[in-house]
Amino acid sequence: KEMLRNHIMKVIGTFKPRTQAIIKLRYGFGTEEDPEEYRHEHTLEEIGEILGITRERVRQIEKQTLAEMRLIWDRV
Repeated sequence: KEMLRNHIMKVIGTFKPRTQAIIKLRYGFGTEEDPEEYRHEHTLEEIGEILGITRERVRQIEKQTLAEMRLIWDRV
């Protein structure tokens, strides 16, 4: 389980900071270096409020990022 988490974190680390924040906040993938709120799952609306963007924009970025993560995962 820890190996899977480490691999996911490496993939997340390849994205822009805002995209990383969205994925970490959405799925609770924050590390010890991240703020406490990154270690818990949040709704699209909560993430939008934290980052100052609409929940729809959060949803769009999440969808695009998950698609990109699937492509990266398939190459590994």
